[in-house]
Amino acid sequence: QSSPKRSKQNEREHGLSFAEISFDIDIIYHESREKKRETVQNFIKHIFALLNSAGGVIRINESGNNEKTIIKERDIWMQGLEETLIDKLTQIVYKQCIHYNSASKFPYFYLFVTKSKRVCTQSSGLKIPFERRVNDALTYMDILNILNRKSVSVSHRESSSLEMSDENMAFDSGYTEGTPTSNSPDEELDKFHFEKKVSSDESDTVQFKLIKNGRGSMKDLLKGIDSHLPNYVSAFSNYYGGKVYFGVHDDGTIKGQLVEGEDEKREVKEMVEKVMKRNNENREMVRIWGTPDFIPKYDEQWSVEFVEVIGKPEGEERCVIVVTIFPFDGGMFLEHPLSWRVDESSEEIVKIDFVEWRNLHVSPS
Repeated sequence: QSSPKRSKQNEREHGLSFAEISFDIDIIYHESREKKRETVQNFIKHIFALLNSAGGVIRINESGNNEKTIIKERDIWMQGLEETLIDKLTQIVYKQCIHYNSASKFPYFYLFVTKSKRVCTQSSGLKIPFERRVNDALTYMDILNILNRKSVSVSHRESSSLEMSDENMAFDSGYTEGTPTSNSPDEELDKFHFEKKVSSDESDTVQFKLIKNGRGSMKDLLKGIDSHLPNYVSAFSNYYGGKVYFGVHDDGTIKGQLVEGEDEKREVKEMVEKVMKRNNENREMVRIWGTPDFIPKYDEQWSVEFVEVIGKPEGEERCVIVVTIFPFDGGMFLEHPLSWRVDESSEEIVKIDFVEWRNLHVSPS
């Protein structure tokens, strides 16, 4: 539980001004795993709200715990919270803005939060590629680079190379180079021989996915595309673009996907389009391309190609489904960014809406 308040006692003890706000939060160290996650999430919400506002104090009430073991339990709990916050904020921001008094007398101790110079985001909804994986874009600089990037948009019909400065794409939690680490998305893999290996490896612009689907089991293939594709759409759009090859094993072995006839190809294309455009009230299902009103278009933001597998088993229609994602300026979001602030009038914690959050990055005051 928490409640905002201005505390004269806190002001006397800790030198706070009345412009700063304090919250009370109860904590039980021996909670279930699920309850502990809820408690950590509650702390993060309050900390981010204070970071994005005028700063303040969180007073933690430990009265429900064993006083004899409180120091050890508190240190263990705070270590876990610190690791989570450093992961989301970077160590520099954490050390500059967050401090706690470990010598406080039972049953209270205090967490002091200083206003951050930059907006702090709990989750951005943006992805970036990193060493053949997909990472969340968490830090201010990661997000700033994506939202303010100006790149060369490339159609799959063109062969021009992408040129971007190191400054534009120097991710805090990913790349520090200005060029892709391996294959360029323009390096075409256009011939696929059954059970042979492709000539390239997975990279920050190339991913292989093999979805098990037998004849007549299009449902499994469509479900697999819906599950695996979104992260790469965001990561590749926010970087140099890239290609996802469905029908190629992670180790590069070509198997192909069973896609029979034009009707099933149309189903695949419709699923890919659904992944690109999905937008409803469910937070996990949102797709935002730069701004909420932008509608992505085929051959501009993505394309789909079906390449026949050579030497496939007789009677089977196997192909590699090549989904090309083009670089996109302004950020491709898989969900609404999650960030908090303290409302000045009510002193309640509120979510920062998308437009305000974006403006804090592209037009910081």
